[in-house]
Amino acid sequence: MKLDDFSLSELSKTMFITLYSRAFESNSKNPILIDEKSIEIVNKINILLSKSKDPFYRNLLDGKIPKSCIKITALRSKLFDDYVKYFVNKNQNPIVVNFGCGLGTGYFRLNNSKIKWYDLDLPEIINFKKIFVKENNNYHFISSSVFDNDWIKSISKEKNSKFLFLGEGVFIYYTENEVKNLFLSLQKHFQDSEIIFDVNNSHMVKWIQKIHHIFLKKIMKDEIYYGKYFGKETPYSWGIKNEKEIEKWNSNFHFIDEKIYFDYEITNTWLLKYLSFFKFYRKSRYIVHYKLG
Repeated sequence: MKLDDFSLSELSKTMFITLYSRAFESNSKNPILIDEKSIEIVNKINILLSKSKDPFYRNLLDGKIPKSCIKITALRSKLFDDYVKYFVNKNQNPIVVNFGCGLGTGYFRLNNSKIKWYDLDLPEIINFKKIFVKENNNYHFISSSVFDNDWIKSISKEKNSKFLFLGEGVFIYYTENEVKNLFLSLQKHFQDSEIIFDVNNSHMVKWIQKIHHIFLKKIMKDEIYYGKYFGKETPYSWGIKNEKEIEKWNSNFHFIDEKIYFDYEITNTWLLKYLSFFKFYRKSRYIVHYKLG
């Protein structure tokens, strides 16, 4: 078996960057988070990488991921974990649905038998993930696009449960209309649910779309970071001006809180620390938390 045998899109391949970032951080001194499952999966995937001639996979094997990317990825996962822990502690029958799960390992990091967890992603991703991760009574896969309503019908039958939806590194690649319609469907079928996701500032999105092919290629020469992480064409499709923008989609949507990466000392690489002084960049991407009615 070779990684080249799997038909993974350029966007799908970004799941390797987040996986390896968590594993590298876990093995570092004073790590932001400990992710034994990611380390386990990476050790298995490395065997497949060694057989590949794809420069992207070779760079992964050589550990060529920028430190800033590793730190931000690990911090994001840690903050998502904290949100889930709080949600689980305050609800009797919590159900977590993780959109665009990729090779995410949040369920295993939390290790809480109280949680019923669904990892949702495209069939090509889920089929690949099944090689390394197995389902159990509380942990299940959904092979589907997040925008396909069939999966909604299947799990909306769960009674007397509170739903938390996660979108870690997902919605930034889709249009506002796609995200809006999804949120409206969630609000319709899952009363009193909550959603947590990271989002880009719309001004930053426009800026990157205009100059990323010049600026990013020049300062981020690493193929793995420029070519795959940001994307070769339009890197991001959607962003918001402020948190109230999403509340306008539906009167039942309510902003709860936010987490800004630059508020945490661990984002202390010299470049990130410098950029954090600029308001424009400080909220270039951050995590938001909403109640969907």
